[in-house]
Amino acid sequence: MSYVPSRQTKLVFDLMHKKISEEQFFKEFPASKENIKTVILDLLKRGLRGKDPDPVHCATPLAYRYGISREYLDLFNSLALEPWHFRHEDIVFALGKLKDPTSVEVLAKTALARHPYLEDDEFFVLGTKSIHALENIQTPEAIRVLGELAMNENEVLRTRAIERLRNLVKNGESEIAKSTAQAALESLNKNH
Repeated sequence: MSYVPSRQTKLVFDLMHKKISEEQFFKEFPASKENIKTVILDLLKRGLRGKDPDPVHCATPLAYRYGISREYLDLFNSLALEPWHFRHEDIVFALGKLKDPTSVEVLAKTALARHPYLEDDEFFVLGTKSIHALENIQTPEAIRVLGELAMNENEVLRTRAIERLRNLVKNGESEIAKSTAQAALESLNKNH
């Protein structure tokens, strides 16, 4: 049984699709603008604890609307790897915004993850969003993972990883990021 009544889920989606105003939303939803981040955090925790997709589906768009907070990092890292919900792409995108090195291993796995609900995705959006998130992190470890993905047999993922490495060479935030990306590209050229 879900922790989130269907009425609350409908309110969230009505707010996101601009069918109701924010004022109307907070009149009916059990939260205020002042405590919405606490409510989001609670929904994410309850979803993870109960392996219930409904709180996750409710919390994720609210997190986007009211700010991706570092408070959500550990939960997003855990949820990104869970197979029972349908918000992987949103969660990976949020991890890219947070740019935290603790997400590198998670993103390495989500880049290659396959979920039944994504089986018709010929563009491998979850994988490409994972690659972009790794690029955002820009640590040597994140760039190393990009280098591994640049050797993947999946052409979409391989091409995207190479593009992101090239972008880091040009636009990396540090000389370490630029030189590590350059070394990854040179290693690719030697192996092919």
